[in-house]
Amino acid sequence: MEKNTEIHTYKPREDRSFRAVIRNLHPSTEVQDIKRALIEKGHEVTNVWNAKQRSTNRPLPLHFIDIKPHSSNKEIF
Repeated sequence: MEKNTEIHTYKPREDRSFRAVIRNLHPSTEVQDIKRALIEKGHEVTNVWNAKQRSTNRPLPLHFIDIKPHSSNKEIF
């Protein structure tokens, strides 16, 4: 801090969240319904959100999902 040096670190891959995308799901679908369905399948969901178009801020038929790291994460596909 004395030398005003910038530092950045990265999380190891096994500690990072696993991210998946659900395509072609209508934007009006409730995020809580998606989260509940994934939890029923045995995934530990940390975050679900609907993507929006940058220029118009309109919701897109894309939902992003963050899941806690686990060996069974790829089963979501």
